[in-house]
Amino acid sequence: MADLALALVSHTNVGKTTLARTLLGADVGEVRDAPHVTAAASGHELLRSPEGDRLWLWDTPGFGDSARLVRRLRQSQPQLRRRRRGC
Repeated sequence: MADLALALVSHTNVGKTTLARTLLGADVGEVRDAPHVTAAASGHELLRSPEGDRLWLWDTPGFGDSARLVRRLRQSQPQLRRRRRGC
Protein backbone atom coordinates (compact mmCIF):
# COMPACT_ATOMS: atom_id res chain seq x y z
CA MET A 1 0.00 0.00 0.00
CA ALA A 2 1.37 3.44 -0.95
CA ASP A 3 0.21 7.01 -0.62
CA LEU A 4 0.94 9.73 -3.16
CA ALA A 5 0.21 13.40 -2.49
CA LEU A 6 -0.67 16.09 -5.01
CA ALA A 7 -0.75 19.67 -3.72
CA LEU A 8 -2.52 22.65 -5.22
CA VAL A 9 -0.04 25.49 -4.71
CA SER A 10 -0.35 28.99 -6.10
CA HIS A 11 -0.86 32.63 -5.26
CA THR A 12 -3.69 33.85 -3.05
CA ASN A 13 -7.25 33.96 -4.42
CA VAL A 14 -6.73 32.17 -7.75
CA GLY A 15 -9.19 29.29 -7.28
CA LYS A 16 -7.25 26.42 -5.67
CA THR A 17 -10.18 25.45 -3.43
CA THR A 18 -12.61 25.71 -6.33
CA LEU A 19 -10.38 23.36 -8.33
CA ALA A 20 -10.15 20.97 -5.36
CA ARG A 21 -13.96 20.91 -5.11
CA THR A 22 -14.25 20.19 -8.81
CA LEU A 23 -11.67 17.37 -8.76
CA LEU A 24 -13.09 15.80 -5.58
CA GLY A 25 -16.74 16.29 -6.50
CA ALA A 26 -17.37 17.49 -2.93
CA ASP A 27 -17.87 20.74 -1.03
CA VAL A 28 -14.52 20.95 0.72
CA GLY A 29 -13.07 24.14 2.11
CA GLU A 30 -14.65 27.54 1.98
CA VAL A 31 -14.94 29.60 -1.20
CA ARG A 32 -15.36 33.38 -1.10
CA ASP A 33 -14.27 36.22 -3.32
CA ALA A 34 -11.68 37.37 -0.80
CA PRO A 35 -7.99 36.71 -0.21
CA HIS A 36 -6.68 34.34 2.49
CA VAL A 37 -9.89 32.31 2.93
CA THR A 38 -7.98 29.01 3.23
CA ALA A 39 -5.97 29.29 6.45
CA ALA A 40 -4.41 25.80 6.61
CA ALA A 41 -3.59 22.97 4.23
CA SER A 42 -6.17 20.19 4.11
CA GLY A 43 -5.74 16.74 2.58
CA HIS A 44 -8.50 14.77 0.88
CA GLU A 45 -8.43 11.29 -0.58
CA LEU A 46 -8.90 11.68 -4.32
CA LEU A 47 -8.49 8.06 -5.48
CA ARG A 48 -7.99 4.61 -3.95
CA SER A 49 -6.87 1.56 -5.90
CA PRO A 50 -8.21 -1.94 -5.21
CA GLU A 51 -4.80 -2.70 -3.66
CA GLY A 52 -5.19 0.17 -1.17
CA ASP A 53 -2.89 2.71 -2.84
CA ARG A 54 -4.19 6.24 -2.35
CA LEU A 55 -3.84 9.57 -4.12
CA TRP A 56 -4.28 12.53 -1.79
CA LEU A 57 -5.18 16.02 -2.99
CA TRP A 58 -3.98 18.84 -0.75
CA ASP A 59 -5.62 22.26 -0.88
CA THR A 60 -3.16 24.84 0.43
CA PRO A 61 -3.37 28.50 1.42
CA GLY A 62 -2.15 31.00 -1.14
CA PHE A 63 1.31 32.42 -0.75
CA GLY A 64 0.74 36.15 -1.03
CA ASP A 65 3.77 36.96 1.09
CA SER A 66 6.80 34.87 1.95
CA ALA A 67 6.68 35.36 5.73
CA ARG A 68 3.09 34.11 5.90
CA LEU A 69 3.99 31.12 3.72
CA VAL A 70 6.85 30.10 6.03
CA ARG A 71 4.56 30.36 9.10
CA ARG A 72 1.88 28.24 7.44
CA LEU A 73 4.34 25.59 6.33
CA ARG A 74 5.80 25.35 9.83
CA GLN A 75 2.30 25.04 11.31
CA SER A 76 1.29 22.30 8.87
CA GLN A 77 4.42 20.14 9.26
CA PRO A 78 3.12 18.19 12.31
CA GLN A 79 -0.17 17.60 10.48
CA LEU A 80 1.64 16.38 7.36
CA ARG A 81 3.81 14.02 9.44
CA ARG A 82 0.69 12.55 11.09
CA ARG A 83 -0.90 12.06 7.66
CA ARG A 84 2.17 10.23 6.36
CA ARG A 85 2.27 7.86 9.33
CA GLY A 86 -1.41 7.08 9.82
CA CYS A 87 -3.18 8.70 6.90
